[in-house]
Amino acid sequence: RIFSKLVFEKLQIEKGERAPLASAPTGHEEEVQDEVWRNRLRSRLKTAVTTALLSFLEGVEGEAIPTQMLSTMQWNGMAHQMEACHAAMFDGGSVLEYTQLYEEGMNYYFLFKFLKTYDPADAFIQPAWGKYHRAVRFYEERTGYVEIV
Repeated sequence: RIFSKLVFEKLQIEKGERAPLASAPTGHEEEVQDEVWRNRLRSRLKTAVTTALLSFLEGVEGEAIPTQMLSTMQWNGMAHQMEACHAAMFDGGSVLEYTQLYEEGMNYYFLFKFLKTYDPADAFIQPAWGKYHRAVRFYEERTGYVEIV
């Protein structure tokens, strides 16, 4: 549920202004800096949670952990967050820096991709990320595949 509750704030940038993601705050920029700080914090928290979930799956030999994850997580919320990261990357930096959005979005993608193997009936992963073809394709094109024989 954490993923559906932690959403990015749109920065209150006036027309013609750039997002002050790294500059010293003054006046209205101070408010925007607070929004940027909160978005960074949200992203770090969500990235830490997805990293922890990926760590649980690292070196998994059986189906118990992935099956439990598949049946207990709210995948629609995670897919929506992946899409939000993707959309924000091309929104002119109005939410957060590209690199942080990319890392968070990629973590969601890796989690989905790994667990898809344990969801042969497409009961969990496909319905969740099937709505976000553009985001899935974006992350898929930026990953490599290594087959260990």
